[in-house]
Amino acid sequence: MQFLANLQRSTRLLAAGERKEPQNLQELADEVRHFPGAQSAHYCRLWARHLEWHLQDQHAKMSQIRGQSRRLWLEQCLIYQDLVASLEDVAQQMNSGEGLPIEEQLSELEALVEEFAQSAQEMQAWLESNHARCLACGWDGEQPSCPHCQKQLLKPVREARPAHLRVPLADKQAQVFDTVVAVLEGRDDLESLWEPLQDLLNDYCEANQRLNLAADEPEVTVVAQIIGGALDGLDEMVRVFEDSDAQHLEDGWHRFFHSEQCLTAFMRGELADGDAVALDFQEL
Repeated sequence: MQFLANLQRSTRLLAAGERKEPQNLQELADEVRHFPGAQSAHYCRLWARHLEWHLQDQHAKMSQIRGQSRRLWLEQCLIYQDLVASLEDVAQQMNSGEGLPIEEQLSELEALVEEFAQSAQEMQAWLESNHARCLACGWDGEQPSCPHCQKQLLKPVREARPAHLRVPLADKQAQVFDTVVAVLEGRDDLESLWEPLQDLLNDYCEANQRLNLAADEPEVTVVAQIIGGALDGLDEMVRVFEDSDAQHLEDGWHRFFHSEQCLTAFMRGELADGDAVALDFQEL
């Protein structure tokens, strides 16, 4: 999630002895400690406004989540509010000399920045865990399906495998891809994937059987190997119905898609026989 990346960027350390306009909260705390004054007070107020805006923006996006994600987010909301108040207090102290001693205020600010970083790490760890949850709202109770969204709980994708090339997809392939995306985004239930996935799997099984009948031809051997890789990818995707782990969808589609890339390249004469035979689909 993008806001987590923003949170983590907000806590990077400033190099020793370096002074520049603070780009994150840790740099801001360093600025205040080493260079207290009107300029640092200005930065504190700018960051307080930025955090207020960011809190409102993310609260609107996170208002519908449930389960552990909601609990972690509500805790982060409190840290946001405390940080804004602390930044305002520090700015006021540097401008007027009123209120708590600056050292006490600064220690409080630094503690809140550390707490802020830890909360972001906890949220990231939760999102990357293999604990099953509703991919629509995040509900993670004991039931197999979400009582709010009526969708099967799934372990989320923990390791994304982006494709860097494009391959035109036939209708059945495109239907499986679109359904996988809808499941991972929480728009469709996993059950909606079963029929199109089985339909595509049957087509590739039939193609593989026909190729086996003409296995003596060198080109057929190459295509059969590529089709075998595609079948392995589809079989991997089917495993999600056994253990409710959406990582199978990510890994399986990645394998299937790269097999399709190899097949397209071979049909265009861009892949030599030896190259195709040597392909290790596990490394794609």
